[in-house]
Amino acid sequence: MATPRFGFMALLAGICVVGSACKDHNSPQQTAVTHFTCADSASGGQVGCTLTLAQSTGFTVTLDSSSCTRHGNKIRLISPIDSTLTADACYAAVNQVWAFPGPFSAGTNVAMEVVSNVLNNPPSLRVTGSYPTWHAVFEDGFDQDFNDLFMTIQADSAS
Repeated sequence: MATPRFGFMALLAGICVVGSACKDHNSPQQTAVTHFTCADSASGGQVGCTLTLAQSTGFTVTLDSSSCTRHGNKIRLISPIDSTLTADACYAAVNQVWAFPGPFSAGTNVAMEVVSNVLNNPPSLRVTGSYPTWHAVFEDGFDQDFNDLFMTIQADSAS
């Protein structure tokens, strides 16, 4: 097995955990799972995060744009419910909306992940914004252009 190019990556049953890469060119394509990260003002880097619904409400996820061509990028909501939004994100319809009407209790965390193939670099799913509107950018790790998928997570208006 080749030495990982990016430290601390564990390879278990063909799945790599984001934060490092475990790409072995002699084995079948490996899968990376990346979760939300947010800017950390203390370190200047990115740290794992979730989005918190400040009120009892539902939310939507909208695919705003796509600039990728790789097949098989799977977008999953993992909290507050487990739901696959699309199994081929680069080819999903732009402006597609996935609605999760809830209502979910105030304080509920929203978390997503993207499951993708390991490419040149670790993928990332960076989030900016604050309640009630967040923006997520997915980078697949191929070209480091940070424009592969743009999504908006929008809390519904509280009624």
